[in-house]
Amino acid sequence: MADGGWSIGSTGNGWENYFAGGIDEAAIYAKALSPAQIQAHYSAAINAPGPLIVAINITAGAISVTWTTGTLQAADQVGGLYVDVPEAKSPYTPAAGKITQYYRLR
Repeated sequence: MADGGWSIGSTGNGWENYFAGGIDEAAIYAKALSPAQIQAHYSAAINAPGPLIVAINITAGAISVTWTTGTLQAADQVGGLYVDVPEAKSPYTPAAGKITQYYRLR
């Protein structure tokens, strides 16, 4: 329905019955998904790498990047070209000197 009211985490137009929990990977589709598409989304989610944790040790002036599964990738811009970080193992401490660096898992 065009211009229909909808919300994520509440009922109606988002004004009542708030959901008191976490919502992850929300998506809105223009049509109903097939059972195979739903299964593909579920499989991708439970087999996804992560979590990726970036922590700053102010005393040591160092950054630590940790993850449990997947391959660490880095880019100079958030929308930039991400490339695998060669031989990166968790926990990973980036070399000093880079002012801005973005990380993700593949």
